[in-house]
Amino acid sequence: MARPRNKETEKIIEKCASELFVYEGYEKTSYTKIAEKSGLTKTLVQYYYPKKSELALSIFQRVLDQILEKSKKENLLTNNKYENLLMIGCVYFDILLKQAKKFTLDIIGSRELTSEILGFDIAWGTKYLLGTEDAISTEIRYVLIRSMGGFYELLYYCLKNDKDLDVFQHLRKVVLDFRDVIGDKNHDIRAKFWITEQPLHVLEEKIDV
Repeated sequence: MARPRNKETEKIIEKCASELFVYEGYEKTSYTKIAEKSGLTKTLVQYYYPKKSELALSIFQRVLDQILEKSKKENLLTNNKYENLLMIGCVYFDILLKQAKKFTLDIIGSRELTSEILGFDIAWGTKYLLGTEDAISTEIRYVLIRSMGGFYELLYYCLKNDKDLDVFQHLRKVVLDFRDVIGDKNHDIRAKFWITEQPLHVLEEKIDV
C-alpha cells in the first residue's frame, strides 16, 4: 500500500525545485540538488515526483491558477472567456519570460518536454473554457497542438536568438483557434489596446514562479 502524501512536503519540494529551475535552469537542476535544498532525501523527492517534468508542470499549474485567482479578485475578467484566456496567457508568458527565461528556454528546447507542456496547456485551456478537459475530440486536439506548437517554436526561436516577440498577436491566433474548433465563432477578441488597458502589472507583481 502506497504511503500517504504530505501536502507540506509537496510544497517544500515544489518551492525548492522552482527556485533552482529559475536560477540554474531545468537541465542543470538534479534530484540531488533539489533534495539538498529542501533538506529531504533524494529518494523521498523522487517518491513524490518520479519524473522531473512533473515538477515543471506543477509550477506551470500553480502560476496559471494564481493568475486566474488574482484576475477574479481584481475584477479583470469579462463575460468573454476567450478574451480572458488571452489575458491570462499574456500574463503567464510575460512572467515566464521575465522571471524564468533560462527555465523556459530549457523546457521548450526539448521536444519531449514541449510535448508534455502542449498537452498541459491544451488541457488547462479547454478546462477553463468548457469546464472539462475531456470535451474535445482527437481531431480538435490535433488542431490545437499544431497551433500551440507553432507558437512554442516561434517562442523558442526568439528566445534562442534574443529576438523580440509580440506575445499578444501570436497568442491571439492560438486563442482564436481554440474558439473556432470549439465552435464559438460569434465571440470576438478585441484588439491589443484592450489587453494593455488592463492593469496587468497588478497581477505580475503578485505572482512569483
